[in-house]
Amino acid sequence: MSRNGGNSQDSNRVSTGLPGLDDVLDGLRIGDNVVWRVNDLDDYRRFVTPFIESAASAGRRIIYLRFGQHPPLVPASTNIHTENVDALDGFEAFTGRVWRLIEEHGRGAFYVCDCLSDLLNAWATDAMVGNFFRVVCPFLFELDTVAWFALYPDRHSRTTLDRIRQTTQVMVDVHRLEDDVQVQPIKAWCRQSPTMFLPHRERDGRFLPVSDSSDATRLQAGLEVAQLHRQPLLDYWDRLFMQVTSAMQDDDQEQAAAIHERVLNVLISRDSRILDLARNYLNLEDLLAIRARMIGSGYIGGKAAGMLIARSILLTNQPAIWQESLEPHDSRYLGSDAYYAFLVHNGLWPAIMRQRAPEGYFSEAATLRQGLLEGEFPPEIQSELERLLDHYGQYPILVRSSSLQEDGFGNAFAGKYDSVFVINQGAPEHRLDALEDAIRQVYASTMSDDALVYRKQRGLDQREEPMALLIQRVNGRFHGRYYLPDAAGVGVSRNTFAWDTDMDPAAGMVRLVMGLGTRAVDRIEGDHACVMALDYPHRQPFRNQDESYKFSQHLLDVLDLREGDLTTLPLSQLTKEVSDLPLGHLGEIDQPASRRARELNLPTPVWRLTFHPLVRNGLFVDRLSCLLKTLEAGYNHPVDVEFTLHLNSAGEPAFNLVQCRPLGHQQPRAGRASSFCGHRGRGRAG
Repeated sequence: MSRNGGNSQDSNRVSTGLPGLDDVLDGLRIGDNVVWRVNDLDDYRRFVTPFIESAASAGRRIIYLRFGQHPPLVPASTNIHTENVDALDGFEAFTGRVWRLIEEHGRGAFYVCDCLSDLLNAWATDAMVGNFFRVVCPFLFELDTVAWFALYPDRHSRTTLDRIRQTTQVMVDVHRLEDDVQVQPIKAWCRQSPTMFLPHRERDGRFLPVSDSSDATRLQAGLEVAQLHRQPLLDYWDRLFMQVTSAMQDDDQEQAAAIHERVLNVLISRDSRILDLARNYLNLEDLLAIRARMIGSGYIGGKAAGMLIARSILLTNQPAIWQESLEPHDSRYLGSDAYYAFLVHNGLWPAIMRQRAPEGYFSEAATLRQGLLEGEFPPEIQSELERLLDHYGQYPILVRSSSLQEDGFGNAFAGKYDSVFVINQGAPEHRLDALEDAIRQVYASTMSDDALVYRKQRGLDQREEPMALLIQRVNGRFHGRYYLPDAAGVGVSRNTFAWDTDMDPAAGMVRLVMGLGTRAVDRIEGDHACVMALDYPHRQPFRNQDESYKFSQHLLDVLDLREGDLTTLPLSQLTKEVSDLPLGHLGEIDQPASRRARELNLPTPVWRLTFHPLVRNGLFVDRLSCLLKTLEAGYNHPVDVEFTLHLNSAGEPAFNLVQCRPLGHQQPRAGRASSFCGHRGRGRAG
């Protein structure tokens, strides 16, 4: 900020409305943002009133930004334009609305704002209050405004208080101990005097510095005693989860229900149907576990919420089966507020505002995408990412999009946002660079043409869509230079591709592959996943065995630890390089092809991935059928899941459920989530 406030002409000076306070601060300057830190809002109101009267008498345009839950600071008046802004719509909607209002009112307007601390009730996160101020304060400065704000310092973390102090031009503390009130400037940009930053008492309109150190010390000592039993300066987010712990310890059902609802609405979703599921399947202990694995604050996003709700549905309704057959997970979550913090930290908010305008929706996206790819992470996020890598060691990890609206009812966003494998090899600093690059890539995918068109077509282009991330250890095994799961697949509880009239669509189907599930999720040209109807798992749309072998999977997606990338290898090459693949549980030997290979001195045997041994084992089809039916009943809606398989020495599968979402546009289906397991599908022998 380049104005030299100390050498300003009189036209650049503004009065606080109190000549004595003007003397203390050497007046205000055009461009000043003034933050009052108070313990009683009446102390802020007392200074707001003369400021407005002075500004009105000088013919200034005065705008009152009304967003707090407290009584209005400013009475209705023809001299004051009140703008009501709803903070409950979320950080982006609120901040964007304020930004547009500032644009509309233009240069030279004067602003009085409600108490910033009231935003905590809407957002439940202290960091976003600081980020809001870091967005609007420089913009107000550029437009030659003067804006007043208040906050309660004991409701905010030191980090947020420090960031607001660094950003504002003027900050004033008001200390009150009974009838003793002192005003102490903390910051006054480009101005100073020998006594400016001392505490001051008002006497007959003058503000006199407290020059006796004993007097000042007595007030401070009294204030410290009064604040002894207040909570320390913690983020509101941390205090919220302290209340969760307290509710659990006190066994207060009413308190527990209230805090449960509060946390679900700021952590899990805004979608009413997803919230209904979360109320039933995520308890307070589950919410604390999520918080313990979370970086930052805000929502964990639709993909993470779907995975957690689905796991809980299985473990709640079929514990005897799924406590044994469901692999534990150690997923981590990068909260949606970290996405906004990234934008603010890199000065990208003006670019966001240009892109959100109808005329810039597509045209500004490329510039914003590049800014996302080049951005740096705030230090507090970067340090948490380092600890995340310490937890995972050198296992490969998958950074997955988990936006607020993703994997919801009617808005799957399937394939619209990126998910990125991180091989996670090498020195710690190189692994951190790779993780940060992966996060940037997912963030930047919000500005891809596919994602923008998808949101536009569904009327979501002006709705808040912050990007949270689901970060998962890749389920699998090390095989020399390669890493891959035993098998992976996509299951749907309704078979919409039934190729035989005997097949019941309600029995579900699966697309199954060996190796990474990318080949099951994405359509693969020139190769094939195994498509299986779960009521007739042996019945395939092939005329003979040769055709079955021809249309089996020949290529595998694996992680190449040496090259540091996801790669596709022919099964024949992988079997030549790796001796411990679970082929006996997933495929069968093509005897004629093996004889021809021996005659040509080629490696043998020749394997075909038919997955017949896995089906003959019986447990896989039973378990997957149970899983899909239980989840469909829990959701009261058909579902689509992604999973990996971990096979034991006998070929018995354990499932790692990595994703669950409502399937397409289907009518809800009644059913009990506990009534579908433990029977075998009909026609399994062929």
